[in-house]
Amino acid sequence: MIHMSLTPAPDHELHARHRLADAVVECLTAAGLPAALETPNGPRITGAGVEVDQFDDEEGGGVFVHWSGSPELAEDSNTAVMAHDYESPAIQLNGAIAGVMADALLSILNASGLRAEISEDEYRPYSLKVLRGRD
Repeated sequence: MIHMSLTPAPDHELHARHRLADAVVECLTAAGLPAALETPNGPRITGAGVEVDQFDDEEGGGVFVHWSGSPELAEDSNTAVMAHDYESPAIQLNGAIAGVMADALLSILNASGLRAEISEDEYRPYSLKVLRGRD
């Protein structure tokens, strides 16, 4: 179980997280992948979404990366979930894509000198947590 805090992280920590998130986007776009920083009220990103968690939370706070497939696949998956059709091909495909892309993103980020790992946050399945930038 992850301890979650609703206390905002200090400004210096948020600035560091944003610099790290920018480095992640730069790395993934250099690899030819669509990648962008996600904002709380912004549009859904197709490709690598990079999230800066704003809270002062050792486990959940930080920079996270996840892969989102096409809007059509997301809609089909969401429809199946709402219908409790957990064997739906859309859900199976969406999960397979997210898992494979998490492994690929992890390899790319770590090869570039960034350090990331598979997130243990149960609320972020198939996501990566970026631990630090290049040395």
